[in-house]
Amino acid sequence: SGIMQPLANGLEAPEMRRLAEYYARLAPLPPAPQAADAVSFERGRQLATGGDAANGIPACDASHAPNALADYPRLAGQSAPYMAGQLALWRAGHHASTGAGAIMAPIAQRLSDSDIAAVTAYFAGERAEPAGAAAR
Repeated sequence: SGIMQPLANGLEAPEMRRLAEYYARLAPLPPAPQAADAVSFERGRQLATGGDAANGIPACDASHAPNALADYPRLAGQSAPYMAGQLALWRAGHHASTGAGAIMAPIAQRLSDSDIAAVTAYFAGERAEPAGAAAR
């Protein structure tokens, strides 16, 4: 993240580990309100859990569910505006040179504005699991 890079750049591995452990111990925030209408909520749930094969969009949960690889961030309980902003950046080609960007940019380009609103509202309304709660 361009915002975090200047702050994280000077940290040594033990400092990063202590910060990660601190944030992992924090209690999850309560879920945000879900998408306002049933159609939008259902579209968000579908994209999250099953994707949209016709449009080449894999299920978000394939990479971002609690039991997915630890390399990918968990989306449940994240801020909808933050996630929408990140998807917009990937769709515009920003971050495309990073490993995650190479994966996410083509997916984000296939999402419509309404898909982004639906899936980010869906995840914002999901309860985040505390770190270490999911079986690996």
